[in-house]
Amino acid sequence: MAKQLLQEVLRRVKDIEGLKQINLSVVTINKVAVALYKILGFETYGTEKNALEYNGRGYGEEYMTYYLR
Repeated sequence: MAKQLLQEVLRRVKDIEGLKQINLSVVTINKVAVALYKILGFETYGTEKNALEYNGRGYGEEYMTYYLR
């Protein structure tokens, strides 16, 4: 269901005048989400180690963008 929802969002935003890209961040250990975003055409443009902390443990974030063509 997540894939269909994101596909619909990407389809709709193409009609927004002036919008050139969509950026997001995802926790790097969430491999399923990272893979889904890549399948849909998002590209990684950076990572940040220990961007988040939970229960004393640091988690990295992957920064991704989708270019509207």
